[in-house]
Formats: sequence, structure tokens, C-alpha cells
Amino acid sequence: MNTAADRIVALESQLRILKRVLYAACGIGLLALLLAGTSMTSSSDRLTARELLIRNKEGMIAVGIGVHASGTGMISIFNKHGMPVASLKVAEEGEGTGRLEIRGDDGETVVGLGAGPKGNGGVMVRNHEGQTVAALTCNTNGDGSVSILNKKGNAIGGIAATPDGDGGLILADKDGKAVLTLPQ
Repeated sequence: MNTAADRIVALESQLRILKRVLYAACGIGLLALLLAGTSMTSSSDRLTARELLIRNKEGMIAVGIGVHASGTGMISIFNKHGMPVASLKVAEEGEGTGRLEIRGDDGETVVGLGAGPKGNGGVMVRNHEGQTVAALTCNTNGDGSVSILNKKGNAIGGIAATPDGDGGLILADKDGKAVLTLPQ
């Protein structure tokens, strides 16, 4: 005969089965909502993300594609120790022109390549102390120039186009005072 205890055991068994069915139905419903949301926000020819990190086999970031703090796009390449060694980004100052930066072991920029606000390009070289010691630039007329600076920041040598379009050479002392100018 069925006793009260037998009935309770049977009811508990049915309750466990109903819970499993309910959990499965909720899981399937949640999965359907997630899939529907994903299909509405992406397509097969477009990937949308704020950041993409590619890691090496040790788990360190090797390449990062994302948004710079200024809100512009940026691509960074990292060495095996996780230090950034190169980046392609938008300059933070001026009109937001492109900039390529190469960094040393300490993470500081040692070579920079970029465009000025009016579209003229430039290359800057820094020493291990972070001081600019050489620059290849364009002036506002679009003519080129090469400048050599000492670590005090004084220009001690330069080759540039003159306003007439001729070549010019300037040599200076350690304080930046011209000692030779050609043509004179």
C-alpha cells in the first residue's frame, strides 16, 4: 500500500524532474535571446569591438588594436616581455594626424614618424635620455630640412632648402650660435 512516506518520495522525485525541465527551458530561452541579440548586432563581414588583443603562446600580449585614451584608433606591437615597442596612432596634439612611434627597451619613444597639421611629414630621433637629437622635417613651403641637435636641445647642424629653393648648410657651436652658413 501507498503510505504517506511513499507518496512524499514520489512527489520529491517528480519535483526534481520538473526543476530540471524548468532549468533546461530557461537555459534554452536565454541562449535563444543571446543568439538573437548577437545576430542583430553583427554580420558575417564585420567585427565590432573596442579592443582586440592577440597573445603569444606564453599568454603575453603581442599585438593590440583598440581605442587610445583620446578616443582615436591605435595599433600597438609588444615584445616578448609585454613592453610596447611600436605603435601606430593619431597624434594627440594638433589636428589629429597619423603617427608611428618606435620605442626602446624602456618603453620610451626613440623614433617618431608623423604628419604635421598641414600635411607635411617629419621624422624625429631621440637619445636614451628622451631628448630629440635629429629631425627630418618639411617647412611651411613644403621644402625639406635636416636638423642635428645636441642633448641640450640646441641645433648644431642643419641642411635645408633656402627660400629661393637652393640648398643651405648651417653649422653651430654647442650653444646653437651659427659659426658657418652656406650660402652666406
